[in-house]
Amino acid sequence: MRWLLIISMILSVTLISCKCKEKVKDDNAVVVEQPAVSNGEFVGIVHHNFEESTCTVIEAVAGDEILYLIPVNGLPEELNVDGATIRFNYTALRMPQPEGCTKGIPVELRDVEEE
Repeated sequence: MRWLLIISMILSVTLISCKCKEKVKDDNAVVVEQPAVSNGEFVGIVHHNFEESTCTVIEAVAGDEILYLIPVNGLPEELNVDGATIRFNYTALRMPQPEGCTKGIPVELRDVEEE
């Protein structure tokens, strides 16, 4: 009987002292869902202050879906014009969205040229 009491006390103390953390959802975390062709040649339209976002967003079409891409390395000055049509390649980055950006996937652009 005494052993049962000791074991139950040890078990109780162990369970109480165990810090069970609840997983906290990071609002800035980005789940990158890449289209079937993720690093091909794309055509997109440059938008500034797109909808509620305060950052530069490129609206690109990949097959039947529209991608919203956030160029983290920026655009060349001559192509960084609202409504400009550009051709580019990109690599999706695993990083939080830049501050002020509410929609889009952070990407690194390559081979950017005017369409």
